[in-house]
Amino acid sequence: MSNNIGVYLKEKRKQANFRTQEALSNFTLLAQGHISRAESSKTRPNDETLMILAIALGLDYEEVFTKAKPRTDEELGVILEQEKIDKKLFESVVAIFTHLLKNDDRKLQMDFFNGPLNLIKGEIKNGVKYRLEKAQDHLRDTASVKEETYNYIARREATRMFYSISRGFAKGFRANLLKEIEDFTQAEHTDSEKVPKEVIELTDSTRLFSIEGELLSEKEVYAIIEHHLTSRRIEEMFDHKK
Repeated sequence: MSNNIGVYLKEKRKQANFRTQEALSNFTLLAQGHISRAESSKTRPNDETLMILAIALGLDYEEVFTKAKPRTDEELGVILEQEKIDKKLFESVVAIFTHLLKNDDRKLQMDFFNGPLNLIKGEIKNGVKYRLEKAQDHLRDTASVKEETYNYIARREATRMFYSISRGFAKGFRANLLKEIEDFTQAEHTDSEKVPKEVIELTDSTRLFSIEGELLSEKEVYAIIEHHLTSRRIEEMFDHKK
C-alpha cells in the first residue's frame, strides 16, 4: 500500500471541515473504525470505499485511487469513466434533495421515490426515504433555516444514498439510475429552449476563479458549472409541475 494514503486521507478530511473521524462517519455511513484504519494505513480501502470518500470529500477519483496503489492505464480509464457517472449522479441527487427539503412537496417526493428510486427498492430505498423524511421533520421544527443548512443536509443524504447503492449494487447500476433520474427531471420539458445545453464552454481564458483565496482548476470550474446546470434543470422541472 502507498505509504502516504493514510496521511493523505486524514489531511483531506480536515480540509473538508470534518474535524473528527466520527463526523465523517456520520456524514457517509462508513464505520468510524474503517476510516481510522484507512487513515492509519493499517488497511487499504477497497474501491467502493475510495469512491465514497472521494464523493464525500470532493476529491478526484484519479488522485485518490493512484494514492492508494499504482494503476494501469486501462484500470485508470475504467475509474475515470465511473467518476463521470458517479459525480453526475451525486450532484443530481443533491439538487433534488435540496429542492425537496426547501419546498416540502410530498407529491413530487412520492413521484421521485416511486419513479427513479424504485430501481433501488427494498431496505436501501426505505432507508433513503426514512432519513430524508427525518431531516424534513427536523427542518420543519426549526424556526429559521440557512441556505447552507439545506445544502449540507442534501449533500449528506446524497452521500449516504451513494454509500448504500455502491455497497448494494454493481457499478453498472449507477449508470442506469442516472439515466432514470435524468429522464425524470427532463420529462416535463416540452420547450427545448428551456432545457440547458449539455455542452459547457469556457471561452474566456483570462478569467481566474477562486474560493477562499485558493484558485480553482479548470476541472473544478467545470464541476461547479455542471452542478449549477443540474440544479437549474431540476428547479425548472419542479416549477413546471406545480
